Amino acid sequence: MVPPFNIPRIDIGSPDEVDIPRPINQVPVNPNLPESLALLSETVVGLARSEERLFYLVLVSQIARALPLCSFDGQLCEDLPKNLNEGALKKIINWYEEQSVQKPLKCSGEPLESLPFNTSLSTPVLISRKCKEYEEPMLHSFRGKIEDFKYEGSGKFKKNYTLDDSYVHDICFSRHAVLNTLAHNMTGTFKDGLPQGLFKMDGEDDSTIIGSFRKGHLHSRFRRWDGSKTLQKLGYFLNQMVRGMCWERHGDTLVYSLCENTKKLKWRDEFRYALAIVNMSLIIVGENHQDLGFISNARPVKVDQVELNDCILTLKWTKIPGEPFNYHVNKNQLDYQRSYTDFCTPSTEFNEGGEAVRSSLRSWIGLFQDYVVGDNLWRFGPSSAPLNPNAPKLVSDLQHEAGTNYTAKFQGKETRLSLVKGAVQENHQPVGMLRFHVLDTFVDPIFSNASWVEVGFSIYDGIIGNIGLVILKDSRYMTMRLKDGVIHGPVNLIGRKGIFPYSAEYGSEAANLLSRQADLGGIFNYENGFPVGQAWLNLIGGGFFVGRLDKHHKFTGSNISFVYPDYEAAYVGQFDDFVMQAARKSKVIGEKCSERGIKELKFAEPWGPELHYSPPTNETFTKGPRTSDPFEDITVELAQSKIPGSGQGVFALRDIKAGQFACPYSGLFYRNEEEKQVYNAMYLFNTSLSKDERRYAKKYTINTAHSSARIDIPKHLDQPDSWHPTLGPKVNTDFPRRHMNCQYGDFDHPVYGLIQGVHAIKDIPAGSELFTDYGYGAGAGFPHDFPWYHAAKKEYLKEMEILDKKAEEEEKKRLEEEGLKKKKKKSKKDKKPVPKVKK
Repeated sequence: MVPPFNIPRIDIGSPDEVDIPRPINQVPVNPNLPESLALLSETVVGLARSEERLFYLVLVSQIARALPLCSFDGQLCEDLPKNLNEGALKKIINWYEEQSVQKPLKCSGEPLESLPFNTSLSTPVLISRKCKEYEEPMLHSFRGKIEDFKYEGSGKFKKNYTLDDSYVHDICFSRHAVLNTLAHNMTGTFKDGLPQGLFKMDGEDDSTIIGSFRKGHLHSRFRRWDGSKTLQKLGYFLNQMVRGMCWERHGDTLVYSLCENTKKLKWRDEFRYALAIVNMSLIIVGENHQDLGFISNARPVKVDQVELNDCILTLKWTKIPGEPFNYHVNKNQLDYQRSYTDFCTPSTEFNEGGEAVRSSLRSWIGLFQDYVVGDNLWRFGPSSAPLNPNAPKLVSDLQHEAGTNYTAKFQGKETRLSLVKGAVQENHQPVGMLRFHVLDTFVDPIFSNASWVEVGFSIYDGIIGNIGLVILKDSRYMTMRLKDGVIHGPVNLIGRKGIFPYSAEYGSEAANLLSRQADLGGIFNYENGFPVGQAWLNLIGGGFFVGRLDKHHKFTGSNISFVYPDYEAAYVGQFDDFVMQAARKSKVIGEKCSERGIKELKFAEPWGPELHYSPPTNETFTKGPRTSDPFEDITVELAQSKIPGSGQGVFALRDIKAGQFACPYSGLFYRNEEEKQVYNAMYLFNTSLSKDERRYAKKYTINTAHSSARIDIPKHLDQPDSWHPTLGPKVNTDFPRRHMNCQYGDFDHPVYGLIQGVHAIKDIPAGSELFTDYGYGAGAGFPHDFPWYHAAKKEYLKEMEILDKKAEEEEKKRLEEEGLKKKKKKSKKDKKPVPKVKK
């Protein structure tokens, strides 16, 4: 089989011997390393977990840290020959460095510029032209010839103009992104206003691209450097679209992969595999999982031959037999497939003991949060529960309909799917790593207001792989373990959103559908295709819903809990599909690991009145009982501020670490323009009130980040004997370089809904006062002027100016003294002793 476009390809004839022609990039050499290791320095060549990747060749340098990685299994390292593949690596790196120099390369073989070309498939990256009637000329620079409003011949385009002979003021230009950037500068030859031939292009993102253009379209081999002049990507463009295999560097890994992102790509068997050079000391091959960033069923290989032929690199290798393992590209970790989850050890007894419990829970959640975007799934095995032969498969009975459309059974239901990424065989059957749009509505079993809109999985030899991916309509997504095509094991949700229902007064629920905070969103377990048992849902602000899902797969029942971010304060009781119906204060006193690897909690006997979800309105803080917040009860208190004239302030009852939640911030909610105008008329613009009273109406004003709502507390609800639902509004203000130690942010609260919260940005010892910066803008007119705040800020800025000047003088004095010491030392060294004359 001959690959299209004469692009170098990887031929995998058998699992034990492979011929790999390939281009490659640059790795800096560390001259301080021994010759045998002077292949790569501490700079690491990295993999971006691009969705386009179907094949990996990974180069991870970090020679100084190579040995610890190999020690993940002592026996494996001991069994491998000393200096395995050392000579091959030297040859690879020498060629790799040549590719990294920013100059034209002469490559043998048919140039891509001569291959089929179609201008209708894309838009020129740059075109100069006469301005249209309604257009203003675009000021820029062009050093070269301009004929009939078009660049012509050798020249240099610069988007930012300079007032010299290259200044252009009477023509217009259009730009189109290539490799996710627009041209900022372009140097080369133009024809009829379009780039034609070899060009160097500097992008708006400080990247540099070298390649050949045809009628303004990138249509050749190309190389791309980032702003630090590090070669990031090397591959092939045809009609301004990436085609075939390419190399890409991201972080600590260099990847050789299929970059082509076209539908119904013609399948080749090599797309299935990944070849990785780990820490430039251990070469492995295995099956790729590019969406999740790991390689499975991997084994070491021995490179038998390296051939360098101009722009082509050819490798032959032989796999070393033995037990397969997984290699996680981004984490640079290896684990045997038999050593599945070590996130917690199942236990029948609860561990108790205050801080020990909280520390254990923080560590457990931290493991999930550390492996962002679902990467922890590679550590989990499928569920040990029996698999029902009648359980619905994620996707089955996949039949081609027309074009990219297919019919299938999706979770057991007849559904239409559309292939958006992946390869197909000659019989139209998809194969390899695939992505489909779900054309029919499929509602998530846990989230009633979220549907599955995209699904990803792999098919090899007609069998679905053991990893699945589902994207929700609100942009959150789930990674999942499959067994025989069935979701049967751990499922991780990535992304958090407002979970509580908005009232009609907001005018729209659109804000509640916005996905926010793209990190760990939930930890679930599926059996036989459906979520069951213990589950954790992470909310905006850091709180959790914890409990066993009911028979309808919902957070519904009489023993569901909301746990605050400290893993101690909680509400426990009756919840109905996330909404608190009747719960009381409690605290976490124990934890254990369930048989499914998910933590279960033990709570103290609940106390206090029953509360329910009752968000604030423009008339009331809540319709439920007036009681304090359980988190605030043990975290903060109200006391006289240490700042003169500031009245009461909020103080920490215990240590609060930077990044931790400090207290909630709620009040009356003015949810739409009508409610805001009523408040403004009653207080801000009511001329029957004094100036101080009108300013007071803005004392607690804070706009919410999640909607157009505004929080306020009018004066008649802020009396000495007034009850406030939360202490957040009582936090006083100070400035960043003085006492400010907190800032505002969203917080999902089980009683008040999605409100604001106060979050620590510095460590706050117990007994310390909390401060935020109110951030009132200068120049606002009455009643928004806050003269006391701006007077305090003026004093603060003057204080900082004095401190900065003093620090500058001290640094200058230090440097002068240091210079004098060096001068004296040099003078002393230069003095030669006078030889004694013998009598």
